[in-house]
Amino acid sequence: SYGIRVTRVARTALHLSRDDEGIAIDEAFRRTRLRPIHLWEALSRGGRRWGNRIRRGVLRDSRDSPWSPGERRLHAVLRRSRITGWVTNHPVWLEGRRRYLDIAFVSRRVVIEFDGRMNHGPAQFEDDRQRQNALVKDGWRVLRITWRMLEDPARLLALVRGVLALT
Repeated sequence: SYGIRVTRVARTALHLSRDDEGIAIDEAFRRTRLRPIHLWEALSRGGRRWGNRIRRGVLRDSRDSPWSPGERRLHAVLRRSRITGWVTNHPVWLEGRRRYLDIAFVSRRVVIEFDGRMNHGPAQFEDDRQRQNALVKDGWRVLRITWRMLEDPARLLALVRGVLALT
């Protein structure tokens, strides 16, 4: 031992969630095999710490494993509206590659993809369009949601419900 203290991903992400509104948790979900249960376990093992009330709120918002702040907000909009039947980060094979759908209504073949500006440079923009075309070719209906659309939940929900009614 060299006297270096190391924490697990769940504890570190949980610790940071008090001040970052869940961004570290989102990154951990996207980059590792971390699941909400691991975060709840870390919280229960951490004892009474300042900020745990905030952490519990972030964990409740993390129950569907969002991979970005926009996905987290989109999940909350769907939950508040009582739209059910969706899963997150659903794996599909497209053109020989495993891809993960942000939100999928699997039995209805409807996918909602959140397009944030943080991870969407020119290469990602091109990849997203190829991925969308492959999804459409495979029989999926694709909705692309932006931050601005999240600012008008009623309109967003009307769009989602309208597309679901078509299936």
